[in-house]
Amino acid sequence: MAFETKKELKPALLVLLQGLFSIEFLLGTYSPPAYATFNLYPAGDLGVSPSHASWISTIYFAGQAFGLFIGPWFDRAFGRVQSLLFSIGFFALFDFLVAISSDYYLSLFFRLLLGISGGSTMTLCQLNLLDYYPISRWPFVITYFGFLQVSVFGFGPVVGGFINESFGWRAYFLTSCSLHIICGLIISWILIVLTEKRQDDKPVPLPFDWIGFMLLLFAALCFQTLVTRGQDEDWYNSTFIDLLFLFGVISLLYFVVWEMGEKNPFINLKLFLKPTFLISSIITPISFAIVYGLFSTLVFTLQVLKNHTNFSSFQAGLAMAPLLFFLPIIYPLSVFLSPRINPKLIASFLLTLLGIFCYWTGYYDFFNKRAFFDQFFNQYILFSQVLNGAYVGLVPALNAIAINGLSKKNQESAVNTSILLRTYFLTWGGGLLGTMLMEHRRDFQQTRLVETFTSQNSESLSFIASLQHLGLNSLQIQSKLVEQAASHSIILALDDTYRLCSWIFFLMAILVWIPAMKRKEI
Repeated sequence: MAFETKKELKPALLVLLQGLFSIEFLLGTYSPPAYATFNLYPAGDLGVSPSHASWISTIYFAGQAFGLFIGPWFDRAFGRVQSLLFSIGFFALFDFLVAISSDYYLSLFFRLLLGISGGSTMTLCQLNLLDYYPISRWPFVITYFGFLQVSVFGFGPVVGGFINESFGWRAYFLTSCSLHIICGLIISWILIVLTEKRQDDKPVPLPFDWIGFMLLLFAALCFQTLVTRGQDEDWYNSTFIDLLFLFGVISLLYFVVWEMGEKNPFINLKLFLKPTFLISSIITPISFAIVYGLFSTLVFTLQVLKNHTNFSSFQAGLAMAPLLFFLPIIYPLSVFLSPRINPKLIASFLLTLLGIFCYWTGYYDFFNKRAFFDQFFNQYILFSQVLNGAYVGLVPALNAIAINGLSKKNQESAVNTSILLRTYFLTWGGGLLGTMLMEHRRDFQQTRLVETFTSQNSESLSFIASLQHLGLNSLQIQSKLVEQAASHSIILALDDTYRLCSWIFFLMAILVWIPAMKRKEI
């Protein structure tokens, strides 16, 4: 039985099908980080302020989280092949609508639907490919897709930045739409016409907690909007933010009450009573929210400081490329070791590496004032970004902690819930780190720079003298000083943000050891 497959294809066709599934999976995975490298361009094109730029990027994660979660239900309720083809079709449609949209809020809505269709497509690609492999090979197939997913911050920004610089931001979505159409047609031809020993996917009527789903989705969108727009709306001095918080809390509380009495709940809340699952559910979303938040903040900062750094969106994406060094090493090693040794050891080690990465990056020598060691490793090869690749091994280790001591049925529910939380909280990273922490620290640092720039400071006098030597008058010098203070404060705020995140990672490296690992199933 372990060597039988539900469906058969000729080897060459199976390789082609796996390649097409991989493209569809990567299109769903790469959309947010690719968009993050050029989100200032559509913000300007759609007539909104730069502070709105990250919203379209992060709202995709909210949709993707729920799409990944409900993908298996689509599979059973509507049939595996039919569900996949419809998901790809909707994926192409919403890519096209985002590309041609001229209204910001309409584009925002399309990005949410794009995320839902993208998440379900990613899940259904995996499920369809499993039909062509024996059960004994399923772990390798799942590991393969996991490998593709954790490459998201390495390749996604580079691809997005290159297309934007070469053809414009709308071209990215039109390219994605074209690939969906081409891949979808070939996939449908292979699955429907060429597959041998094909078993009809008969839809199975399954109960679905639509009320719980809508309550949680509404609460998630309320909190995601609150985090993204809070700074611009002046937080709780805004009636809009107050109402978002109120409706989000009420919806979340009602969701909890509803789920406790539901026979087939959308999320099994009883899992959170298990210490291992609870700790994993705290560490996982926070870790990935920080990783994405730092990535989006760094890319945004490099684009804002374009006049000083000369970084294009493509070059900003390249800043993340060194983390791929760990990808072929840490992820397979984590998958192999997590079931065999204490996964808390792996998780703690990787969280510590991420803490070192953040602390090291927090002292990045932007102004070339430090020793050769710092200049060589940070300024030229960005060695600290290599350590950022430690995040790729967190998923297998934290999943192993989450499912420890659970029955097989509860293990599936636990992993699906972890995926939902991990993906959704990516929407919080950019908002909390970029709009709240970065802006507050920038204002603080700018005030400090102005206060310390006095006539008693020799460096200040030397800088003013150099500007006077260039022939600038007093008004031009004042304008230049304001510009320099603003740019310098952004760099210092970015350093502060990385250093704070380093201590959060160090704390989580300790927190992961708190729950005792159990071996008995429940």
